Amino acid sequence: MGDVHHAPIQERFVGPVDAALARCARLHASDKRAESLGRLIRIAGLVTAGLSLGVVITVGQDVRGALIGGFVGLAVGVLLFVAGMLMRRGDIEDRKLEIVRFVLARLGPELSHKRPVEMHIDFRGYTVAQTQGGKHFGAYQHPWLDLSFVLLDGSYVRVRAVLHAKQKKKPKNKYTKVKESAYEVLRVQVAPPSQRTFRAPGLAVHPPKPHGLSLRRALIRPVGAELVWSTSVLRRSTMPSGIWNKDPEELLDGPRVLDALISSYKTLALNERSHAA
Repeated sequence: MGDVHHAPIQERFVGPVDAALARCARLHASDKRAESLGRLIRIAGLVTAGLSLGVVITVGQDVRGALIGGFVGLAVGVLLFVAGMLMRRGDIEDRKLEIVRFVLARLGPELSHKRPVEMHIDFRGYTVAQTQGGKHFGAYQHPWLDLSFVLLDGSYVRVRAVLHAKQKKKPKNKYTKVKESAYEVLRVQVAPPSQRTFRAPGLAVHPPKPHGLSLRRALIRPVGAELVWSTSVLRRSTMPSGIWNKDPEELLDGPRVLDALISSYKTLALNERSHAA
């Protein structure tokens, strides 16, 4: 969303779950280094620029030397600040990475170590995926997560997350007011183990509802099933200070995605038992 750092990074990985978690840990460490270093460089730039500007304003007897030194220091300060801002390009959105880390860590003992985990995390902002818009309006549909793995019982699971967002801009006298609305859709696909099929072509049970998510669609076929979950709509806008106002609703997080996976799996098991009875 608007006040979240978005890095031009797309992470792709295929390998064992332990290696996937290690890769996530390295990304997390690199992200924190980028945050800290960028913050320090920006502060150094501001301090240097401030001191140099003070020298320029309060020049002593050596006017020429003071002015040259002051302006050079000011230029260095500006360059440091810009460099610190550029460091933010490596500052990824923590939420996206934490979802993957949380799910893999919790499900790790239930995953087959003979089959690889496949993950794709797109850390770019949703504005890279515009579907329609004009000068002051944009609609976006950004698929940012694709995670798949095989459970110990041989079931194949694929999880995909898509952010749907709209943005409106309204120029004011002293600032531009930005309004955003967004929700996320989580698609959970499950294929039965080899040589097995789902008996039921439809949903015959009421699925357990994960916290903060609602079921939009359930499609069950012999060769596989897909349950589509959705968050509530998050709405927010900027104030003249540039700070965002937002409602208490939230987008996806690790516990919600894990709940959706568990609810989907339980729903399919209950559905099978219901039709077998």
